[in-house]
Amino acid sequence: MNFIPVKEEEKAVILDKLRETFREVIASSMGSSVCEVVDFYFRMNLGKEPYEALWDNPPAFFDILQRVFGSGTEIFVRLLVDGINRKYGLRYDAEVFMKLMGDKNEESKTRFREILRRIFGSRNLEVK
Repeated sequence: MNFIPVKEEEKAVILDKLRETFREVIASSMGSSVCEVVDFYFRMNLGKEPYEALWDNPPAFFDILQRVFGSGTEIFVRLLVDGINRKYGLRYDAEVFMKLMGDKNEESKTRFREILRRIFGSRNLEVK
């Protein structure tokens, strides 16, 4: 798969929209204080901004997600993907997200980034 490099400006837009959606899902399902705790935990365990880490190394992010949510990880990812689908009028499958996030191969990372780019990229700034 040929991945077209993402410009830093577009990457910043993608990560901002991803952060916003991730935090909305946590806050709406568990409360804003839980959102702050989860964000702090991710930052401490990944050593960088969580959404930057998700872009750079989806499996490491997914491992932390599993530590935080345990057996509820699948439910959380479903909530996240449902939130994305509702907000942007899309039809992504949570199973695909989980598989791509968990796979350690480069092709999965590339496919995951391309999905994030399609959802949150600068050409998709209009939110429904």
